[in-house]
Amino acid sequence: MKISLRQFAFVLLFGSLSVSIASAQEAIVGNWEGAAVRQNAEMPLEMEFKRGEKGLTGSLTIRSLGGLEIPLKTVSYQSPDLKFELQTDAGNVVFNGTLSKNSLIGTWNLFGFDSQVSLKRAAAKPKPYTQEEIRCQNGDVTLAGTLLLPKTKTRHPALVFLHGSGATKRDINRFLADHFARKGVAALIFDKRGTGISTGNWRQSDFNDLARDAAACVEILKTRKDINKRQIGLIGASQSGWVAPLVVSMSPNIAFMINVSGTFIPVAREGWWDAEFRLREKGFSADEIEKAVALLKQDDEVTRTGKGLAELEAAIEQAKGERWFPLLELGTPLPVNHPSRLSYRRAIDFDPLPVLQKLSVASLWIYGGRDQTVPAMESAANLEKLKAQGKDITVKIFPTANHQMFVMPEPNQPFRWFGYAPGYLETIDEWLLKRVDTKTKQKS
Repeated sequence: MKISLRQFAFVLLFGSLSVSIASAQEAIVGNWEGAAVRQNAEMPLEMEFKRGEKGLTGSLTIRSLGGLEIPLKTVSYQSPDLKFELQTDAGNVVFNGTLSKNSLIGTWNLFGFDSQVSLKRAAAKPKPYTQEEIRCQNGDVTLAGTLLLPKTKTRHPALVFLHGSGATKRDINRFLADHFARKGVAALIFDKRGTGISTGNWRQSDFNDLARDAAACVEILKTRKDINKRQIGLIGASQSGWVAPLVVSMSPNIAFMINVSGTFIPVAREGWWDAEFRLREKGFSADEIEKAVALLKQDDEVTRTGKGLAELEAAIEQAKGERWFPLLELGTPLPVNHPSRLSYRRAIDFDPLPVLQKLSVASLWIYGGRDQTVPAMESAANLEKLKAQGKDITVKIFPTANHQMFVMPEPNQPFRWFGYAPGYLETIDEWLLKRVDTKTKQKS
């Protein structure tokens, strides 16, 4: 095939241009470390940029928030300017920066706070663990997961990660899995049934179904020669306070369990705790809080029995004039057979206390004193009663932490970034590493 001079010039020009762009992009490729700074407060950041077939990609790690290798969107670099977006609950946040030799400087409105970002090129740090795709089977439900396995030649203790409420995929636990794998503890994270590439439907499942999912993953680990089957434990957050004791009751020889903000009260009580918390914070009287909670309990009764919807609608209409009503965020009541009501009906009367009373497994329970989602002090008090009966239970409360174990900035105080409560991760590390062996060599 003959190519004209004009065609040849076109190929030469744009071929050279593509090489030039690719060459320019290499300047940003690699690892970067630094911080976002606002009013002298620093939030450590790590970024990594790669060049693939479709152009530049990037990821962000914020260890103080438990964020590991968060994907960045629409990464573009035209020397010396770098631009990308971070997807957040409030929308995409745009970063604009410039590269100067081995420094990357820019501005970023991060979590609603304008900040200056300064990063330096850093050496790549190979992960001290491998990652293996795992499939666990619970009846006709397949759980898809990833096993993070330390590279040390030992029979590893292991953690199976449980989920909170809602549609949670494995990546929500990846930061902690990475954290423990670096300390010699294997970590299995998996997509909750009906999320990611796991089959099933969590909305149509109860706590026993979710517990059997986790138990299936525990059994998979027990068959592996590189896992110490006598040192397999559970770790989870929030809803796992209900699910974890059920898993232990189903799967013999689980060595321990760790719950962060784990609910240890009846389900119905947790359902209206957040409203009670908000009303108390806003200074409402005990009488007003009692009236508000009574309305929420009436809504629960409709869920529980499938009856009384008309009476609930009338009660809501009457309560609309109360100053506390807007804080309940009650709209039009759901029909009695709405999927959300049916899902909640399966769990509303569950109480974890009788389950844990029958178990002897060691457990660590961590709470934040500023938890708006779970009544932390009530949960802790229930656990302390069991501890007094001889159960191997450790309870740790971080007074200023919230449900995510973050300490938030205080109003009228010097600015500080929110992040994990000081000592939170160290508390888990100390408790866990006293109970597992990360050094015994694997038998051939």
